[in-house]
Amino acid sequence: MSQCHFYLQISAPAGLEGIHEHLEYCKMKLAPWESSYNGKIILRSCPSEDRFTWQMDSTDADTMVAKGDFFLPFDEAKLLLKSLSDMLISAGYPHHISIDDEKGENTFSYRYLMIG
Repeated sequence: MSQCHFYLQISAPAGLEGIHEHLEYCKMKLAPWESSYNGKIILRSCPSEDRFTWQMDSTDADTMVAKGDFFLPFDEAKLLLKSLSDMLISAGYPHHISIDDEKGENTFSYRYLMIG
């Protein structure tokens, strides 16, 4: 089975407020979740989602981070991440998403108003 690692940075100092209104643009099964740590909205994967793992914790920093692995071919994983990027653009969140191919050799990125 293919496995591709991804890494996501989102500029969201106050959390992902209003993200629920944009989830329709994302083909990944994600849901908003209020962090018990600081009350910020983050994203969690839905229990029925088995195409990828998703790790995201709330933070006091301005940049939120998520990471995980896809259990799909690289090209299919890229399409799902493109839909995630489209959702974040629709919601107005600057972000940078990168994914490594199955061999960890080639990296592909989506970037929106994020420097670095």
